[in-house]
Amino acid sequence: MTKVYVLVSAAVIALMIAAVGFSTGVTSYLMNDRTLPPLSIKPFIDFIIHYNLFYDGYYVVIPMLTVMALTTFKLYRNYTFRLFAVISCIFLAGSLSPLFDSFFNGFSIDQRRWVYLLVFSAAAVSAVYLQHVMTLTKKDLLISLIPVALIYPLSIIGTGKWLTWLVFIPVIIILLFVVRRLQTNLAYVLLTGVIIYSNFFFVHDYITEQMDTLHPANIRNMDFIQSHNYNSDVQQKMIEAVTKEYPSERLDWQTSATHNTPMYQHFNGIKLYSSIFDKDIYQFYDKELNITMSTDSNSIYYQLGERANLYALFNVNHSLRTTNLATLPYGFTVKDQQTDGDHTLTMYENSNKLPVVRVTNEIYSPDALHTPIDREHAMLSGVVLEDVQPTSQLTHQPNLLDRAHVQYNHATMNGTELVVEQDQGGLTMTLDTETVKRYRDFYIDASIELLSPSKYHYVWFNEMYQSRKPLDDDYRRFNPRITMKVKADSAIQLKLMQGQYRVTINGIYGEDYSTLERAAAEPSNHQLKQQRNKLIVNLDDHDSGYAVIPTPYLTGMRAKVDGKSADVMEGNYLMTAVKVPASAEEISLQYTPPWFHVMQLISIIGMILAVWFSRKLFLRQWFKHEQQAVSMRNDIDYLEPEQMLDETHQN
Repeated sequence: MTKVYVLVSAAVIALMIAAVGFSTGVTSYLMNDRTLPPLSIKPFIDFIIHYNLFYDGYYVVIPMLTVMALTTFKLYRNYTFRLFAVISCIFLAGSLSPLFDSFFNGFSIDQRRWVYLLVFSAAAVSAVYLQHVMTLTKKDLLISLIPVALIYPLSIIGTGKWLTWLVFIPVIIILLFVVRRLQTNLAYVLLTGVIIYSNFFFVHDYITEQMDTLHPANIRNMDFIQSHNYNSDVQQKMIEAVTKEYPSERLDWQTSATHNTPMYQHFNGIKLYSSIFDKDIYQFYDKELNITMSTDSNSIYYQLGERANLYALFNVNHSLRTTNLATLPYGFTVKDQQTDGDHTLTMYENSNKLPVVRVTNEIYSPDALHTPIDREHAMLSGVVLEDVQPTSQLTHQPNLLDRAHVQYNHATMNGTELVVEQDQGGLTMTLDTETVKRYRDFYIDASIELLSPSKYHYVWFNEMYQSRKPLDDDYRRFNPRITMKVKADSAIQLKLMQGQYRVTINGIYGEDYSTLERAAAEPSNHQLKQQRNKLIVNLDDHDSGYAVIPTPYLTGMRAKVDGKSADVMEGNYLMTAVKVPASAEEISLQYTPPWFHVMQLISIIGMILAVWFSRKLFLRQWFKHEQQAVSMRNDIDYLEPEQMLDETHQN
């Protein structure tokens, strides 16, 4: 009961101390959107190399010493050993089921991300085992060798592999018997040294066998890091030139290595790979603006569909590229060009820039906007706000689908099911020349879903391409409805891989960019800058309305206009909108997570309680020892000299 009292009290105090970080983590998890295909998790693992915990596992390998320790039953009398052995056994049993993996991954995909806990407990078991190895009998050692004699021969046969670190097993076993027999420190030191060396050897072998298969070390070195494929000096100079001149804008650029280029090259970007996003971002991509990314991954947001309207709205006014020139958004022209090794890097600049902050009194209701292109035009012309009385109505873009002639290429259509007979088969939609001449780009609204077979596939409209994962891929983001922007052409080709699909073309919408060019031509000189944890907007002359800032809105945003609190809300589906009068000169925008200050107070209280609780435990322990010492002294006072000698000898 003392242990329960101490541990529960300490855990509660620890949680209080960690309140700020813990609440932020939980909130992030709850605000995340993990829209996944229906999960079909098996109750038990497939006993393949991937999951072999003792020999050639991909995630973790438990060494032979831990196997012997767990079957040395004599040591279970030791409290520390028993604690970590029980924990290890629970994790070993849990490793047999993908459901255990899903539990530790937030009831999501069954990824084995908890094995570090098993590694820690197994290490503790091995350490206690080595500490008491001299107390083991010959019988103890022989019993513990039974699982070793079964696991490793079967693993060799099952995998068809002989791993070099196996040579250490007989060496360590012999040394264990030598230590037990000789009971000398020299033998013990020799055993410990061999185990440490074998661990280094094992780690090297594991890296060579497993990690180098995915990321070979010989191509992930300093030469690679400084090359055009990762983060060369040429890239850095071109990026720094833009970020210094336009610190409030975003840049479109990704190396060939990672979607997280903006983080490690230090610029505001439009790409990120992560397991946790605010659900509003995916809502914006999937449903509201229906932005088609280059891949259908569930852990990424990637560019803005090469749509010039969105690039301007989010102030993505520069794009650094080596390829993909055919898909460049409308209005981007060459700003700078440099050679980087055998690659040519070109910096493109948007000729239709919008101010970082816009003030408008043109309010549109989201209920009246039904297509992505209409929503873009509403955002360019004003601001889209929920629960606010609209002041304007939009002229909807006509659907040109009824003017298109559809022809099938190596494919047959049966209702909504399209059977594609060979790769790059599909359909062609043809429009008349007069219609095409009126527009720069077309927005193709389509619902396309692969029915069979399950494989990597693609959706290809003219120059725009999206790769898609197999139907059974855990990280496939199921969103069959897409909007692809293609250059205006009389022939719009849909190309697919061989297979059976469910296909519906919902609409073709023309874009002449007159709305974008009008918005870019409007005079504005509002300035945005960051001061520590605040965004400060210095306003130029304007009418009363809403200041729209392309910073994602979150609950906890607070705004002050000329020092007075002002209404702040979500505008344009994802941005921040602040209501301002015509006389407003400055906006101060600050974000504080909900309950943040309360959590800070709880953390401070927890720290105080931790000091008090530690002192209380210390004083209790000290007082207990003092009582024992006094009791011993009193006992000694009543002993006869002969009894004192006998008692001392016994002690």
